[in-house]
Amino acid sequence: MPPKTTVVNATATQPPVFLVSVVATSVIFTWLYNSTGGSLLLIIVLHTIFDICTTGPLGRGADGDACRRAWDRSIANHDGA
Repeated sequence: MPPKTTVVNATATQPPVFLVSVVATSVIFTWLYNSTGGSLLLIIVLHTIFDICTTGPLGRGADGDACRRAWDRSIANHDGA
């Protein structure tokens, strides 16, 4: 049987980096939720974008810039609303 290969994000495996990213993301999502009057749909969409960019196909080196552009657009749309 061939060995299993797994693609792992190196920064996600480092506990201090992971902890800081989780806390920062939680603060940002909480702030967005509170500042939109409790828009759960926005948080679901942003969380999905975040997951795709960090652990999904785009987070594995395919096109990290595409994720940054999508994230920046979603934040810019919120700030302009």
